Amino acid sequence: PSPRPGHGAGGGGGGGVHDKVDTVADSLLLSPISAGDCGEVGGEASEYLELLERHPPDTGDIVELHHAVRCLRQLAASMLAERRPGDAEAVYVQTLARLGRALGDDHPCTLDVLSDRAFAFTLQGGLDDAERAYRLVLRGRRSRLGEAHRDTQETMSDLACVLQAQRNFDEADALISVLLELGPPTPATSSAPARGGGLPRAGDGGEEEKQAASVVVTLHNRACSLAAQERYVEAEPLYRRALAEFTSIVGPDHAWTLSCAQNLSTLLHGLGRIQEAETFCRHAATGRESLLGAARHETLTSLHRLGCLLEDKGEFKQAEAALRRAVLGREAALGSRDPQTLQSANRLACVLEAQGNYSTAEPLCRRALQLIEAVRGEEHLDTFRSVCNLASVVEAQGNFEEALALHERAFGLAQRLLGKEDEETLSCLTNWANVAEALGKMEEAEQLYREAVEGFRKCLGPDHPDTLGAMYQLGIVLRDSGKTAEAEALFQAELAAVARSRGMAHEDARLSKQNLDWLRDRSPSPSAMLHGIARYVVQETPESPRGASSSEVRKAPIVEGAVQAQSAWWKCQCRG
Repeated sequence: PSPRPGHGAGGGGGGGVHDKVDTVADSLLLSPISAGDCGEVGGEASEYLELLERHPPDTGDIVELHHAVRCLRQLAASMLAERRPGDAEAVYVQTLARLGRALGDDHPCTLDVLSDRAFAFTLQGGLDDAERAYRLVLRGRRSRLGEAHRDTQETMSDLACVLQAQRNFDEADALISVLLELGPPTPATSSAPARGGGLPRAGDGGEEEKQAASVVVTLHNRACSLAAQERYVEAEPLYRRALAEFTSIVGPDHAWTLSCAQNLSTLLHGLGRIQEAETFCRHAATGRESLLGAARHETLTSLHRLGCLLEDKGEFKQAEAALRRAVLGREAALGSRDPQTLQSANRLACVLEAQGNYSTAEPLCRRALQLIEAVRGEEHLDTFRSVCNLASVVEAQGNFEEALALHERAFGLAQRLLGKEDEETLSCLTNWANVAEALGKMEEAEQLYREAVEGFRKCLGPDHPDTLGAMYQLGIVLRDSGKTAEAEALFQAELAAVARSRGMAHEDARLSKQNLDWLRDRSPSPSAMLHGIARYVVQETPESPRGASSSEVRKAPIVEGAVQAQSAWWKCQCRG
């Protein structure tokens, strides 16, 4: 390497610490940066920064300085990839402290490392820490580089993503609007190591790609924000536009394009457009496996979601195969106690249950619940959904006493975590009522159904399928308890609402009229022997945008024997 300003030949300080700085710097410049083996280089980089504290450089534009910082950033990124967040955090803290003392907190190298640390916080779920770090980086980059610089705009985009995750949509949308108004940024100076993640990032491609794709990334993030706010009609065209432009700029199999395709698939799944969602999800899964490998978390995420889509289509064998791959891959990469591994295991259990394979599904559900409760604690949504899954499997096998206790526990968790008038809370209430009815606890079942009907009316309206389902089930309980007059009035109201919303030709209307005719004729109802003429199955769309209501409720006559019919009432499988 050529002599560096202020050091070595002609530098004005030939010996001592200067020579040591030169020696370590020369070694660094000749050392390769490898994601798999950069510990030794990282040690030399750390030594170099320690020396700089005693002899700060005369200029910030020194090749070995940037190389040293890049080595340490790569070392920390490798530790994160190896699931060693504590070691990575130690590298970040030490590097930031030394850079701050040697160069200042607003130096570009310091801000680059702080940006990486913010991203690491995001990966670990530390959104508040990530927000604080990104705000510091944004303030420094705005001051030194200006708002039009790509490093500044990338920080604005990263901060907007964190704000979306915190559901601070107003500020996130304001940042995205500024980015869209600014247009393509000026070139960047930083050279960040490649970073993984679900969303496209403008800093992960070549210089021309970065320039062309920066506005598309912002457009994509705007779609993500709208989807998180349940503004699906507005989000869908933005996703489609971003997908088309990514395909044009970087090709159909680029990581950015595949991420956008997966997000569009998730949105369409939440809207109930399963076939179209499957097409995009298959493209994302196949492309990611080819581009990134079968073990990468992006590939496993697409496999998990593909399994969920296939389950909703009723293609259980294919769903089982996809979810088994997701479980095995996540277990190998993340460990058996990781929430993503347990999420896939829960979904696999649901698919096995749908195929009647209860002997395999039940131990999976029990193990998942035990691990999730240990990792997440009792008062967590993942624990709640695992309780629901186990209750469903236990109920399907006729173990109603345990199912009753589990459904009651699930309802209590839902009340505390989601609120009394949330759809999932009310569905838990009906599940509890179903099992109480199966055990002959008619007074308890009647009271629970009444609460469910009232709750659904307030939450969803009088003509919503869930409201009508609860009314129908309450009518069954009243009829079988001998309260025929009230049952008849309830069936009349339910039939009128079904006719308004779906028409008299709908199967639900036919079944309701049939039951009403039986009551009026006072003839014995064959459904009484089966503990209910019809069943409601509520299928929650997996991986749907947060807050999306995409349940499909259907009513079908029960033709099984009495024992089978006991486990065939309204179920709401709350899945991860």
